[in-house]
Amino acid sequence: AQWFLIHLYYLALKHLPTLSKSWWRDHTSRQTQISVEEWTTKYISPFIISTELATVSSWAPSVAAEIEHPITVKTSTSTREITASIPIDEQTMSLAITLPPSYPLARATVSGLHRVGVREQQWRSWIITSQGVINFSQVGGGNQLIDGLMAWRKNVTATLKGQKECAICYSVEQQ
Repeated sequence: AQWFLIHLYYLALKHLPTLSKSWWRDHTSRQTQISVEEWTTKYISPFIISTELATVSSWAPSVAAEIEHPITVKTSTSTREITASIPIDEQTMSLAITLPPSYPLARATVSGLHRVGVREQQWRSWIITSQGVINFSQVGGGNQLIDGLMAWRKNVTATLKGQKECAICYSVEQQ
């Protein structure tokens, strides 16, 4: 019966991460939260993290082949990080998603690495939107990391649709 409960907890974290986090955060005592987080970090999170990163790695080649604004995705199991980049002219726009050791109980963080052709405020908005999609998505069975990457890519491509390269200085400008 104990293995069944452990497996059920694993499946809940994998397929219903938002609901599981809600239970852990809102319906347990502080001592239980600490114990559950430590146990999850040691026994469950490494499996979920490796599965999520493998899913992102297998998804990445399908979007890298796209002609207009292809996204390049690299994953690192040792650092629990996903790096995504989109070439803009001769520069690269990129962001990183870092998974904490207790993921999915703790939230993933999204940080901008290289900003090209957009204002700082718009860039921060894209980062916050991607982080929100990853951490607060209610979709069960989906991959919130891929959803966050796709939200970022959608924002980038929508913004760059009306832009072209300057023939004199090769910088990005509005049409």
